[in-house]
Amino acid sequence: MLKQLARDGSIYAAGTIASRGIALLTVPVYTRFLDPENFGALDLILTSGVLVTLVVALEVGQGLAREWATLPNPEAKRRMAGTALCFTTLMHGAFLALALSFSESLSEILYDTPDRSSLVQAGLAYIAWNALYLQLQAQFRWSMRPLSYVSTSILYSLLTLVLGYSLGRKWGATGVLAGQMLAAASAVGVSIWALRTQFDWALDLKHLRSMLAYSLPLAPAGLATFTSFHINRFILNAYANLDQVGYYAVASRAAAVTALLTVGVQTALTPLVYRYHAAPATPRQLVRLLEGFITVALVLSLGLSLYAQELILWISGPAYLPSSVLVAWLVPATLLSQMYVFFPGLALARRTMTQLSITVLTGLVALSLNLILIPIAQGQGAAISTLIAAALYLAVWVQASQQSYRLPIRLGRVVLALLAYLVFLGMGFIMKFIELDRSLLLVFNFGLLISMYIVCNLMGLFRYRSNAEPRS
Repeated sequence: MLKQLARDGSIYAAGTIASRGIALLTVPVYTRFLDPENFGALDLILTSGVLVTLVVALEVGQGLAREWATLPNPEAKRRMAGTALCFTTLMHGAFLALALSFSESLSEILYDTPDRSSLVQAGLAYIAWNALYLQLQAQFRWSMRPLSYVSTSILYSLLTLVLGYSLGRKWGATGVLAGQMLAAASAVGVSIWALRTQFDWALDLKHLRSMLAYSLPLAPAGLATFTSFHINRFILNAYANLDQVGYYAVASRAAAVTALLTVGVQTALTPLVYRYHAAPATPRQLVRLLEGFITVALVLSLGLSLYAQELILWISGPAYLPSSVLVAWLVPATLLSQMYVFFPGLALARRTMTQLSITVLTGLVALSLNLILIPIAQGQGAAISTLIAAALYLAVWVQASQQSYRLPIRLGRVVLALLAYLVFLGMGFIMKFIELDRSLLLVFNFGLLISMYIVCNLMGLFRYRSNAEPRS
């Protein structure tokens, strides 16, 4: 499994670094002509799109992912893939038609004014096309076609940057969304052509029932996940203003730079785990990957937290500098939220109700924390709530997953590395209050990063023989 993961993961990683690197460029590009208020308005639409994508198609793509490896022949796979795509198209088409007729009401709900209805309309069109694009991108993964996945994602990112900038300069946030909608529609057309032999245009009710039997409990789970990690934007808008939403949005995108180094492995991992989970060596191999991920995550989180001001100034300019205080909370939250993929026990055992229970619990805790902390600390309260929710989600998920598919995790070493991270992070923030020359402070912070890597190496998290049995 590791050889195929290394091959596919390297392709996914290279493509993702390129595509998401281009996507990251949209932040410095858009923030040059959108002030924090309008960037916050744009982010509310994009965040709403996450919710719509999660619930409208009832997570049928997750059902396809789980059933794909069990199908007996290519014909059955084509029919199930076509069923998933047709169902997604029908559901999002119906939702788009309904929502467009209420665009002024939706504008009042989001922005307390009907004057942004054109922004809502452009956003609704983008959300529908983007949902189809995501379904097709997933199909590239299940078909083990990483090169096609990477090519279309880079095309989408380039078109998003170019069209979003071109139209955004003329029409602001509405133009940005119109450009992104055109980019998504173009990527959908290219993907359908590339996958034309991978699915049949048919709605097979038997396959649909099979997929929905797995995915239906995941739809409310998706809603709970949204509450955990995205509802804070709407609470921020209610208790503060769109400027605060804009600051938080920029900080979350700065934290998302972590995906450039981690998502390649993650994208390739899930289909391979479904295929090779019964192999005796797979649990040890997953632990190797997990410990390597932890090392990268700790060093990356420490670096982005210590250099947050420089990062925000580079990607968005001085108008968004208040975002820098949020980065130290959102970077580890982002990384923690990605780590569940290393613990596949719940998916392998089809324990969707357990997944639902975990996400509902986390969502309720996150909602409560946001309602308490945002009125007190605004954006920082939202960031702290996100970190706590991410840590809780991962902790409960790991405990439940280990009951179904046990991994030999060396917990003691991981805990020691986390303690070292907190010490180095504290040292870095203490040094900020000492009047050192800026260049000396940057060098000191770099020394902390090297120290973090050395600690992980000494703990054995980053290296040990592939045939060694991990010990706690």
